[in-house]
Amino acid sequence: VVAAPSSGALLGVAVLPQARTWQHAMTVGTRLAAIADRQPIPSYSPISLRHGRRRLAVHLRIARYVERHS
Repeated sequence: VVAAPSSGALLGVAVLPQARTWQHAMTVGTRLAAIADRQPIPSYSPISLRHGRRRLAVHLRIARYVERHS
């Protein structure tokens, strides 16, 4: 009964430096993952913007038609 807690305490003290290294690696890894998750802001080409405006105009025309005929 006395051997189990004392061997656990000795093992804990012996493993403490590795635990600190692991904890540091997890902290740095978390920060790197947060940086990697940042996505660049997309820039749209003028052609893409023109197509988007055209799609929006068609959508609004359809919405007005549905409102008038429902």
